Amino acid sequence: MSEIFFTDTILYPVGSSVELRLVITIGEGQAGSSDATLDGATVDVHDQGNDQELVVRCPGGMRQRVMTVQTRVRDVNPATDRTSVRHQLRGGEALSDRTFKVSAPTGGRAIYTVAYVLL
Repeated sequence: MSEIFFTDTILYPVGSSVELRLVITIGEGQAGSSDATLDGATVDVHDQGNDQELVVRCPGGMRQRVMTVQTRVRDVNPATDRTSVRHQLRGGEALSDRTFKVSAPTGGRAIYTVAYVLL
């Protein structure tokens, strides 16, 4: 199976927050799944079809941590090879709402990896 890779690093100010909530939406009529870690420890991702959600809690605070999210999108829509992944991150100083887009190889998949550096 052919693959294309997308990576990004985002600085996200969290202030004194002890909880973050990320909603991941897979677009373009494609299918996929996500995994996440906080400082290398696995975070549960709740799958709700094309929407996935994760909640991260850290009683000692979220600052100076790295949350990494990987979403694998399969090209299952015969009408297009376009893929997109939207991240809506809440709980810090402001909402971060970003959409990432790449074209996957026909019948292949796009692998999106986004690292959030929590400040």
